[in-house]
Amino acid sequence: MDLNTVTEVARPASREEIAPWRAGDAWLAGGTWLFSEPQPAVRRLVDARTSDAFGPFGAKSMSESPINPVAPALANAPAGATGIRSTSLPLAPDRLYRAIAEAHAPGAVA
Repeated sequence: MDLNTVTEVARPASREEIAPWRAGDAWLAGGTWLFSEPQPAVRRLVDARTSDAFGPFGAKSMSESPINPVAPALANAPAGATGIRSTSLPLAPDRLYRAIAEAHAPGAVA
């Protein structure tokens, strides 16, 4: 999709260099949304690319956070070890014990 209404591309090197946001501005941060459909209102692109390992201007979206895989990994660990997947949270020891006991002796756990 052509962005033929864009008249300016700002490339700030720091957060302080970002000009005040105005109507017609759009972030250019490596995504493809701008190119997915016509953008007749876009006049200025603010390029948020950086060589910073933590993301644009030091920010990081939660979808890219290195801590996001921790919770699913912890939830999958008991399933990998026991073959029993817990479908409720929290993954408390007493809940895991009951699920394991119930799998091995149905009806035996109160």
